[in-house]
Amino acid sequence: MFMNFQGRIAVKPAIMFGLLVLLGALSLEPRMSRLQDRLKESRVRNVFSILLAVLFVVDVIVSFAKVP
Repeated sequence: MFMNFQGRIAVKPAIMFGLLVLLGALSLEPRMSRLQDRLKESRVRNVFSILLAVLFVVDVIVSFAKVP
């Protein structure tokens, strides 16, 4: 491909990937903001936050347990 680097990186796929990520972020951000506004200070948000924190801690413990 034109302007590829060591057969791994090419300009056209990198630009396409960047544009798709940008479009995805621009389309998801308004939806996530509306969801956050609806769940502001609700019990569901609190439970979800605690669940995510617990899962994060478990993941960290499991990841460090595998290190020799």
